[in-house]
Amino acid sequence: MKIKVFNIRLDKEHFEKDQEVINSFLETVRFKKSSTQLIENKVNFWSIVIHYEQMGKNHIETMDKNELNENSLTDDEKEIVANFKQWRLDTSKSKGVPTFMILTNKTIYSIAKQRPTTIEDLDKVYGIGQVKKNQFGDSIIALLNSI
Repeated sequence: MKIKVFNIRLDKEHFEKDQEVINSFLETVRFKKSSTQLIENKVNFWSIVIHYEQMGKNHIETMDKNELNENSLTDDEKEIVANFKQWRLDTSKSKGVPTFMILTNKTIYSIAKQRPTTIEDLDKVYGIGQVKKNQFGDSIIALLNSI
């Protein structure tokens, strides 16, 4: 397992750019776990340590990444995405972490496209590793069943 450290500066100038850097990184690796610490300084920032593994070749990694964007979604899939983005926001607030630490947009798009019905089906979803499956698997399946 490898680690990488990121900082998300909380000033308006850097906040979104710093998040995009992390999101881009997370799209290329298999996320295992993370730890965060709020650092209060002249510019407050989140320090994030991400534990990850390089992805092997399987159907998730070979999936055309262009398929995982908002423009390729059907109306039903867009409804699923909207519900998951709200759930992600609520979950991130309750845990006190940034939303991308819950699920990235591409993971939400993958859920909407694949519509897993069991916890085991989450293994086929882009961006869901064992940690995310353990933390959020039941909630993901429950939310899909409620839509």
